[in-house]
Amino acid sequence: MSIITKEIEEYKGGRTLPKIGDYNKQYEVKQHEIFTNLIKYPDRKVTTDYIDSNGKKERKEETIALNRIGLPYQKKIVNIATTFLCGTPIKYTNSLEEEDLYNAFQKVIEKNKMKFVDKEIVTAVGRFTECAEYWYPTNEANNHYGFDSQFRLKVKVLMPDKYNLYPKFNENDDLISFGREFKNGDKTIFEVYTAEKIIRYERDDEWKKVEEKPNVIGKIPIVYYKQENVEWADVQTIIERLEFIYSNIAESNDRFSFPILKLIGKVEGQLSKDKSGRVLQLEQGANAEFANQPQANQSIESETDRLERDVHDFTSTPNISFDNMKGLGNMLAGSSAEFLFLSAHLKVMDKMAIYIPALQRRASIIKSYLQKFNVKFAKNDLEVEPVITPFIINNDADFIKFLMEANGNKPLYSQEYSMQKIGIKNPKEMMAQIEEENNRRNELSNSNEFTV
Repeated sequence: MSIITKEIEEYKGGRTLPKIGDYNKQYEVKQHEIFTNLIKYPDRKVTTDYIDSNGKKERKEETIALNRIGLPYQKKIVNIATTFLCGTPIKYTNSLEEEDLYNAFQKVIEKNKMKFVDKEIVTAVGRFTECAEYWYPTNEANNHYGFDSQFRLKVKVLMPDKYNLYPKFNENDDLISFGREFKNGDKTIFEVYTAEKIIRYERDDEWKKVEEKPNVIGKIPIVYYKQENVEWADVQTIIERLEFIYSNIAESNDRFSFPILKLIGKVEGQLSKDKSGRVLQLEQGANAEFANQPQANQSIESETDRLERDVHDFTSTPNISFDNMKGLGNMLAGSSAEFLFLSAHLKVMDKMAIYIPALQRRASIIKSYLQKFNVKFAKNDLEVEPVITPFIINNDADFIKFLMEANGNKPLYSQEYSMQKIGIKNPKEMMAQIEEENNRRNELSNSNEFTV
């Protein structure tokens, strides 16, 4: 093993990477075992009789494809968890009187559209158990941050299905180095970041160090996020059981949902005068009747109901399907909604242990870059506190109704403001048209009364 290879292995620290392939197979519906494992879920083989060209009766075996029903619960669990954590955009409060650096920080957040980046990060962590964000400057003159700058600060999300991530921590759980490995054409690239330097290695046949430069901000420009398991880990077996049951029910429906004619005795043929072919001619003592379709097994219905409920309960994922939410009415407004989604909100509070420290590190990295962009910030400090507010439904219609009742049923909004809220671009022009139409109707009404 070469010196360079040993150096890289030292930065990797012998880390075992997450099983991204397995997670993708569980997350993507078409990769579920119900579709891919033909040994565990085989197609159905049937034997049928047929008459060959010589009039001889023969038998053959046919394969009938199994009805394979995939359920996208994994994707639903991740998406709903993401919405409850950052559906309401994450905010940052300032605890210092100095505003210039804080305002510049907010501009960095705004210009990088972090409310969308945050959703991407939370989804990646729920789907892969980890991801990272990488902050870097570009040579781009601008005045986005309240001052003229030759640099612009950007962010890139490092997804573990595209990058192998190698964080390394000391005994105090402080990040001391971070490596990312990825493909660029035929080359494999490994970049490592420490507080002092940034190193780039490339490999065609063997590893070579191609660049080493000082880290100008003196801290690793990486925010690393990690949780123990994927969001659906506790209910994966339940989902597989539901897919098996649903597929078997579909098989049963194919076999028995259409009418089956049961014949007892010998059938002599159709009556010759019955052109529709709906009447059978039977020998004396013979009988024909339709077999009744078997009813769904009550125990199967009970099991599917319980399993579907368990999927939501065990992952703190509210069932927000239309059928489940209709009829809840005022339960979706105000404090009632908070109780309704209590489990999801508690889940968000648990995840704050992951995201609050990471977001504080984000603020520290941005501050360090801004201090390099503008020397006036060199002695300024930035103390921001990330605020994560669990998503809650705001039932505006019920809230407005409540305010009107408290206000003696008087209008809350002017007609012009109401039109602006609904999206009418020229409310005054629209109000003039409405008034003109009302006057025309009044004139026509008066004219009709006079005629009578």
